Amino acid sequence: MLRKSVTSSNIRSIGFLLTENQKTDKPCGTLEVEFANGVIWQYFDVPEEIAVSIHGATSPGSVFHRCVRGQFKDKLVVDPVASVAIDDSQSQSGSGQSISG
Repeated sequence: MLRKSVTSSNIRSIGFLLTENQKTDKPCGTLEVEFANGVIWQYFDVPEEIAVSIHGATSPGSVFHRCVRGQFKDKLVVDPVASVAIDDSQSQSGSGQSISG
């Protein structure tokens, strides 16, 4: 997924891909967040308006923490400490990365 850089001490870049969601009439998709430590998480069925607000925020980390963390199904995609991409079978739910400011 293509991500765009953001100005944040905790988030390096974010990406958003619209997906079809039968549960809501609002545009939703997958939000991909690369944190400053290189870890990448994906969050599913995130409303497009939240992704837009994170990217445009003065403090993307604060908006992420308030609106996304713990609110959506998530999956660890890359863990640079382990130096590998994470297999789909290791999907997480609600764990995410803690962020402030």
